[in-house]
Amino acid sequence: MSGLLRLLSANPGASALVAVLGLSVGLNVYLGERLRAVPVNRTVRQIASGSRLPDPLLVLSVAGKPASLRFGPGSATVVYVFSPVCIWCHRNEHAIKALVAQASGRYRFVGLSLVSAGLKKYVAAGHAPFPAYAVRNEKQALKLGLVVTPETLVVGAGGKVLDAWPGAYIGENHTKVADFFRAKLPAVPTGEPVAKPAA
Repeated sequence: MSGLLRLLSANPGASALVAVLGLSVGLNVYLGERLRAVPVNRTVRQIASGSRLPDPLLVLSVAGKPASLRFGPGSATVVYVFSPVCIWCHRNEHAIKALVAQASGRYRFVGLSLVSAGLKKYVAAGHAPFPAYAVRNEKQALKLGLVVTPETLVVGAGGKVLDAWPGAYIGENHTKVADFFRAKLPAVPTGEPVAKPAA
């Protein structure tokens, strides 16, 4: 121990490094204790076929004003859950646009962003081929089970979720979504880097 003290007193840079290391360890211990003290919401679940959304679903308009979505007895509603800054939503953009173009006569399409920040700019830039809304807050999204972006939900009368596909239209999802809607969807890029959409 006396050798370490001699080294630290002879080298001020090493002393500073040890001090920073000590602070870092202390901060990590403190944050770990805080996280353990936070109650875990064990009721958070991903939305699935057979579950229900509230009808009407209270949301925010693109302008940030209170609005509501109703799920009527007519055509089922496709709720496309996304976020303006989600890379996979950006990659999936051509596929969802193709789906809307091919199935909008049979289904009503709406977008539901899990964040309101950047939504107005995102819609104005033409990224959303449907009327778009945002959840009112994160607590509402968690309570509804809306935790994945992108996610495609088919919602019938009374808010009943008839089918749900979490994730972009790749692999098995590509086949399932295309088959369900009887649509021809373009391939979604998976490997190459994609520029992050502007918020």
